[in-house]
Amino acid sequence: IKRFIRNDLEDALPAGKRIVMHPRYGESLSDMVDSSTERLLLAVGPEGGWKKEELDLMQEHGFTIASMGWRTLKTETACIAMLAIAHEAMGRKCLMENVNHG
Repeated sequence: IKRFIRNDLEDALPAGKRIVMHPRYGESLSDMVDSSTERLLLAVGPEGGWKKEELDLMQEHGFTIASMGWRTLKTETACIAMLAIAHEAMGRKCLMENVNHG
């Protein structure tokens, strides 16, 4: 992960919101994503979470730490859950904007 962040991250996602998921720490993912988010990179790690050094490195490169709550999910389950949460949050906020402005 260190090599990717240091060498390839800017090519993969030069601009956009970067969120790293970590169990039981950080803001709620649904509060961090909105309809203005055009590019989003979500990073999920192992079931026990990221090492402190990895989180520090990601924060140095523009990542914000988010959580999906207190439950520890398997990595493959966490990926599906975080995509669903982000998608729903983006759609809900977009819908509310249309209701308020329409």
